[in-house]
Amino acid sequence: MLTMLVDHIGAVWFPEQSLFRIVGRIAFPIYAYYVVQGMYRTSNRRRYLVRLGILALLSQLPFSLLFETYTINVIGTFFVCVLGLYAFHEARYAVWLRWGCLAICAAVLLVIRFDYGIYALILMLIYRQAAGIYVLLGHLALNMVYLLGGLSSPLQIYSLLPSIAFAIRDEQAPRLAASWRVPKMLWRTFYPGHLLVLLLIRMSVGT
Repeated sequence: MLTMLVDHIGAVWFPEQSLFRIVGRIAFPIYAYYVVQGMYRTSNRRRYLVRLGILALLSQLPFSLLFETYTINVIGTFFVCVLGLYAFHEARYAVWLRWGCLAICAAVLLVIRFDYGIYALILMLIYRQAAGIYVLLGHLALNMVYLLGGLSSPLQIYSLLPSIAFAIRDEQAPRLAASWRVPKMLWRTFYPGHLLVLLLIRMSVGT
């Protein structure tokens, strides 16, 4: 949450200062990783999807006004990705149907402007399917494709930092994470809440 806040402050008021964007590159992989963890650990998948959908709707107006864009915010991106991943990993579906559902979600992310787009879906697939060093290698390969294809800036390489941590197995990590657990309400409301606060500040200072 803090790295995302730094990123958005930089995007709005200090677009020429790369340090803000470097810190911000750390945010998305962390969110993507823990959305993947949450979607498979939740006791109610339908409720999980509904929460994402509601948060995406609440976030869209402040997101669009703050960044002056019609792009769908990242929670909306997560909603589509989670929908696709649920269908893809549903064992009772035929293989062709599972791949078809994933392809449809990928097409939606390609045709409609979503924040991070299909990059998000591929990274979440990596976090779901890979383990150990392959998490890092998969993320590195994804970044290199985007970088060589001119689809992202060189600063995106800093997004690998969280994947380095995710690739290292540590028996103490779950206990450490539990001891630093953020209240659910703060976790769920921070994205739309911080966008609204930043928008109000921007409107009040007239920039």
